[in-house]
Amino acid sequence: MPQNRGCYSLTSCDECKVNVGNTDRYYNINLMKSADIERKIKIHRLNEDKIEKEMDTLEKRSRHLPLRDTKEYLIYQEKYTNDKLIRKVISHGGSVSYYTTSVVPYYVLTQLANHTDSEVVYSIKKEYTDRERENIELCYMATKVIIDCPMVIPDMSPYDLLFALHDLKTNVDKVQLSFPPLKEIGERHKEYYELRDGKYHVKPHYKYMFFEYIQHSLSLWKMNIWLVSSDEVDYEALQRLIDKAKRKRSPKKKKKGASVNV
Repeated sequence: MPQNRGCYSLTSCDECKVNVGNTDRYYNINLMKSADIERKIKIHRLNEDKIEKEMDTLEKRSRHLPLRDTKEYLIYQEKYTNDKLIRKVISHGGSVSYYTTSVVPYYVLTQLANHTDSEVVYSIKKEYTDRERENIELCYMATKVIIDCPMVIPDMSPYDLLFALHDLKTNVDKVQLSFPPLKEIGERHKEYYELRDGKYHVKPHYKYMFFEYIQHSLSLWKMNIWLVSSDEVDYEALQRLIDKAKRKRSPKKKKKGASVNV
């Protein structure tokens, strides 16, 4: 199938703040909003009839190649098992994200391989079975592979994430790193969380530090890091931190003829 495509505590530690291993010019962080995921059309029992009618219309209008709409679809494998509609959506949907907590069935995988804007999203696990690792490797050859990593600080550390991803290295395109807001927190969480809009959000500073401690290893493993912001306030704060770090990595050159102190 052709493809579409040290110290780990959250405290200040200069030894941990390493450069990305692949190139000094590439800063391996991408910022996205949770709304980018939430706006996708989740296929479920209440909307399946409507979606199937739309897919059937596109199928009838198709000639040599299947016509596709411009919508983004999200399929949860464990929550939705209408195989017939899944096939239709993969054939005629604008983009398809297929979420699984186990393995992707082969018939789904072969269809995703023919969709240029498709991806498989696996849930992060402490350990993966041989069957799961083989399935991830197979999917990587067919389409984009994403590992969804919701983290709760300090219950989960950067070390925990790196240990979980180690056996998947070179077979993952993208690590989707998020810190879901909590309704309640314990004493151990207070340093890392702040109350906003009735929920406890991880402070942007700690989200960025978490990223710093995994960026070197994930860059060596050729995994692109996408940091998911929980809301607009969080997005803007993280963007400022990223911009500040990029400025430090690319200082302005001294003007020609300027004196240099030795």
